[in-house]
Amino acid sequence: MAQQIIAGPIVRATSENALWVWLATKEPLDNPRCLVYPHEKAQRGRWRRLSTPLALWSGYYHVQAGQNLHVYLIAASAAVVADATESPIPHTLSPSIALPTDKPLAYDIRWQGEGDGTKGLSDLDGYGDLLLSHFDMPTVLVGDGRAGRFRALYGSCRKAHGHGRDGMLAAEQQLNLQGGDVRNRPTALLLGGDQIYADDVPDTMIRLIQALAGQLVTNNEQLPGISNPASLAIGERQSVTKDVADLTSGHAANHLLTFGEFVSTYVLAWNPNLWQGLNGGLSMPSVSQVLSQLHEPPSSQDEILSRMEEIGRERQRVEAFKRTARSARRSLANIPTYMIFDDHEVTDDWNLNRTWENKVRRNATGKRILSNGLAAYWLFQAWGNEPGRFSERTMREAIPRYLRGNGNALEQSYLNFHDWAFRTPGNPSVVFANLRTRRGHTRNDQRIARGESGEARWERRDVSDAPRLMNRPERNHFRSLLGQSQSAGNNLPVIVVVPTPAYGLGSLEWVQDVGVDQIGELRRWLEQQIRQLLPLVQALDEMMLPFEWMRQWLQQMQRWLARLRAMASALSSMAGLMTQRLREEARRLAMYRAVHRYIDQLEQWRAQLSRDVGEMLEDASGIATLLALVNDQLAAQWQAAIDALQAWLGVTFQVALQQVDELALIRAAAVDNESFHADPNSHLDLLQSLAATGASRAVLLAGDVHYGFSVASSVSVGGRRLRIAQFTSSASRNETRGTMGRLLELLQRNVRGQGGPHELRWWRNGATSYLAAAGQALPNNMGGPHITERYALMNRRGVPSSVQQAIANVVAPNLIEPSSNMGLLEVSGSRIENRLLVPTAQGGVRVSFATRWPGWPV
Repeated sequence: MAQQIIAGPIVRATSENALWVWLATKEPLDNPRCLVYPHEKAQRGRWRRLSTPLALWSGYYHVQAGQNLHVYLIAASAAVVADATESPIPHTLSPSIALPTDKPLAYDIRWQGEGDGTKGLSDLDGYGDLLLSHFDMPTVLVGDGRAGRFRALYGSCRKAHGHGRDGMLAAEQQLNLQGGDVRNRPTALLLGGDQIYADDVPDTMIRLIQALAGQLVTNNEQLPGISNPASLAIGERQSVTKDVADLTSGHAANHLLTFGEFVSTYVLAWNPNLWQGLNGGLSMPSVSQVLSQLHEPPSSQDEILSRMEEIGRERQRVEAFKRTARSARRSLANIPTYMIFDDHEVTDDWNLNRTWENKVRRNATGKRILSNGLAAYWLFQAWGNEPGRFSERTMREAIPRYLRGNGNALEQSYLNFHDWAFRTPGNPSVVFANLRTRRGHTRNDQRIARGESGEARWERRDVSDAPRLMNRPERNHFRSLLGQSQSAGNNLPVIVVVPTPAYGLGSLEWVQDVGVDQIGELRRWLEQQIRQLLPLVQALDEMMLPFEWMRQWLQQMQRWLARLRAMASALSSMAGLMTQRLREEARRLAMYRAVHRYIDQLEQWRAQLSRDVGEMLEDASGIATLLALVNDQLAAQWQAAIDALQAWLGVTFQVALQQVDELALIRAAAVDNESFHADPNSHLDLLQSLAATGASRAVLLAGDVHYGFSVASSVSVGGRRLRIAQFTSSASRNETRGTMGRLLELLQRNVRGQGGPHELRWWRNGATSYLAAAGQALPNNMGGPHITERYALMNRRGVPSSVQQAIANVVAPNLIEPSSNMGLLEVSGSRIENRLLVPTAQGGVRVSFATRWPGWPV
């Protein structure tokens, strides 16, 4: 029977001692083995592959994950892997052999074919999709830790129907350009979470996912409380996940439910050839087919047309994602790849807080969905990170046991497993933090110093609803990994992948606290005034019909005028009060510049309000006086007054509401209950763990927030000094549009100039943290702070996409990059450089954001 690749090959954990390749096939492989071929220099700077493979031992692990799905981890190693199945190889193992680090290494997966012959990757369809330019096999470059250099790509958040070009295009282009350049070719791809969006699945994909799941895994997978998931209509799963499973994602209309659905989503993300199914015949449904299967179809003709346009646009984005799956496949086949989850691999809000966790853990349906997602994550992502540790027999056997009818097998093996954090082999060893499955819960609160010298007080800030991202066992495991990563004693910094940024807008205290109560109060009051004034407009319109009735309404008009005067006076007073309160709040925070724009706009709006209302009242009074002299000229004047009032309500009030909304949007961007600053103990835990390594420098690689930025920080923890560079690359494919896109534009405008440097002092007393700005007086003698930090968001430096952007970067460089991108980190001695690579419409890559260290202002 002809063999077929379901996904892969993907290069996984790689060092000078071993290379692991992950591969998923339709049929089982007979004695698979990995052969590694070195290259030698050829003419014109190119490389020529040698025909004799290195004398390495080869073995494999195998999991049958479905009726047509066999997943392998296959090693080429300088040493025997004890519990792996050994592959027969036609050469002798040399214990002293090591994988060369100064030349590209080609690899092939070979297995016993029908009869006496052997088969390899090149015998299968689509082999050309795996190859970089100028190579006849997929290749890898092993990092040389002794050289004191490290070069890696990193990214996160790759959504099938997301906006923007795929960051995997940038990764593919970078590898193609530098495939033969051993000095500049990246030696690792670090993926920080959300490689699939299990909760946010497009209408145009869910039927294809279900059909492929039936082909690969099984047709009759069931869940507690949901006997037949395949019977659910498109868009029906929002209510099911909420009411049946107790999940809380707000975009769960097509949430993945079964193990097979999770598996198929990974396959579609990594292999464009499986979008037609195993034997052809599968495809995405058409727009009209999707429309006919919606759980809540539109009713009116306008709604139908609008919904069809929406589905059509979504389908175009999914088609683009299908095309870039080829870029993902080529990239993953040619660079050692390491992956950690965030929430969307399983569900949005996963383990949000203790309430969420306890509720879902008690729900059989919710628990099974989490287990299915974690099992698929282990199979497609975690297993290859540390093949020895993640290949325990219980983990490898859980999926076959589940498919044979043991419904609790996945829960026992994956849901109760917590040591997902890991470190990469080699030097430097990158540590990946697990911020999801072992969270703590702070019972106490944070105290923030407020007020000027002599008036300072500790103000309570409730953090009880925010999780502590690592509980004590997880912190101990994380610190152990950090210590192991530093055991080589090199001069390279500690490198940590954190799914969410440790520094960002949420760490700018003015964003978190500015006018939070006043914003809501002002917004509600303005809306109330609009509601009260709308009857006036309606009454004025009615008074146009007919003119001879106007005398009867004279008294009513006079009452309205009195009410309008009172409202205008109250409105002006309230605006003044809000302006004063915002100003006082800004001064207490010592961050007046951050909000002065809004204060000035409110004051300007108040002044304009007074002028507009005065003119309108003058016109209306004149009209009331002349009601008895109704004529065509008066009617025209009356209509003009009504139009002016309507325009004032529609524009002036809306401008004011927009200003208030901008304040609320910016604050909402920072207040994320799962960020490091929602519970400050999470932030302080990280700083103390990094400082405990004794390293003088650390690099944090982050994602999740859907915009890229860089932060430089200088930290002192118990007298130990540490400099931190945080680089955030996000999203690989999920640009923010619509309301949130407008928010991102607001952030670009308003964070500029507010990036710092900022100085903070921290004290810890049990689970309670105390925070004060540098130089701020304290209400009582606290002694020296336990932690001090000085940090700043860095300006963009990169290749502009237009003359206008080049001018803008010089005049007021942005601090964030909203376009889809892939990060590129290079560490060499004391030099650290980060670039954000944005794919272009022409198929190339531009550097949109670059930051370099040394030379940072902290």
